[in-house]
Amino acid sequence: MNRLKVNLAQSGYEIVIHDNFSEISNEIKPLWSGEKIIIITDDIVGKLYLCPLVSELSKICSVIYSFTLPNGEGSKSIETLNRIYDFMLSKRVDRSDLIVALGGGVVGDVAGYAAATYLRGIAFIQVPTTLLAQIDSSVGGKVAINYQGYKNMIGSYYQPLLVYINISVLKTLPEREFKCGLVEAVVHALIADASLLQYMHEYVKDVDTLKQCKIEEFIYRNCKIKAEIVEKDEKDKGIRKILNFGHTVGHAIEGLYGYEYKHGECVAIGIVAAFKLSVYFKLISEEKLCYIKAVLSSLGLPLHIDGLNWISVVKRIVFDKKALSDKVTFILPIDIGKVIDYEVSLDNLENIFSSYDI
Repeated sequence: MNRLKVNLAQSGYEIVIHDNFSEISNEIKPLWSGEKIIIITDDIVGKLYLCPLVSELSKICSVIYSFTLPNGEGSKSIETLNRIYDFMLSKRVDRSDLIVALGGGVVGDVAGYAAATYLRGIAFIQVPTTLLAQIDSSVGGKVAINYQGYKNMIGSYYQPLLVYINISVLKTLPEREFKCGLVEAVVHALIADASLLQYMHEYVKDVDTLKQCKIEEFIYRNCKIKAEIVEKDEKDKGIRKILNFGHTVGHAIEGLYGYEYKHGECVAIGIVAAFKLSVYFKLISEEKLCYIKAVLSSLGLPLHIDGLNWISVVKRIVFDKKALSDKVTFILPIDIGKVIDYEVSLDNLENIFSSYDI
């Protein structure tokens, strides 16, 4: 079992990495002493892991309720949020109770936002079940829902009491979802730790290789990178913005296609776009662009979408939370493991995307 502490000014917490649920009650017990636990999950994860989790949590709580939402990005909505509020009201959930988010990024985001806003905030913990959630979205306290097709437009910063990662749940994760999680590891490597990319190149020859021999160390390394960045900038005012690398374009593509493509797939395309912008502005060499395309291809990730209308992507970026006035701030690479903020005017961006092979 591995653990690391996220040290924040007011709400630090631990990330525990284990190979089963057997220690979750022992981890929660010193942190919480209410009467009711509400587990929020989805209709795929719930069938697999709700019962074993309830069995463990019943050691410290006799009143446990569960709320199940449909799997997929469509559940990250205000309609789902309202149903959660109604459910908690019906169960007389109060400020002393606990929400447990059992699932991937969608469940973690919507459950976390419900926790942040119900009765002005009740305790919650993250139990992430996808690789993407385990190494990225469960760490750092960003919680949100989508609105009118735009990603994470309504949200907050609300830290969990605990992140409990059970690596054994990855054995039931579809390969496509697993590969999407690897994209966030690529992001971490490109913004902060070039050696992680080399590590992936050596050990992630296929999904099963990583699952069998290196997964706990891999998750720990990624959580450590994310935690160290969050510790320096909890509210996204400075260095934490580098975690947006690949996401400005990625989120725009997600919304444009109605979430037909997975988050990780869109971010992979966003990474390529960021490298191509860096080449265009002479911030990085063509060789580094070729290298990152080869890395993403070796992981079975997409580099482009045939027929993608980049003008439509730019129009969506205009409404993105990262767009200020007539400029967009991109996180662009200047080397493997090093990135900078770079402002691009919207007019210039349209011209670049229209004329350059992004």
